[in-house]
Amino acid sequence: GSSTGWVLASSLTQVTAPAAPNARTTTAPLNLRAEPSTSSRVLTTLSTGTRVSLISTQGAWLQVRVGTSTGWVHSDFVR
Repeated sequence: GSSTGWVLASSLTQVTAPAAPNARTTTAPLNLRAEPSTSSRVLTTLSTGTRVSLISTQGAWLQVRVGTSTGWVHSDFVR
């Protein structure tokens, strides 16, 4: 709220916010593609461990947003 005060530190526990339900992480270097196909144009390559936001799915492909870019990645390399 709008109150400020003091509490005993030993009475606090650390709480971490749960990950967003659409948050995913790449498990390998991965091409972000313009369309859901391995023959589609590569927009950029994502590093292992890149956080992506799931937008939609089409078969084994995931449409994701990374920063300001939107594209497709294969679900085998995202958890």
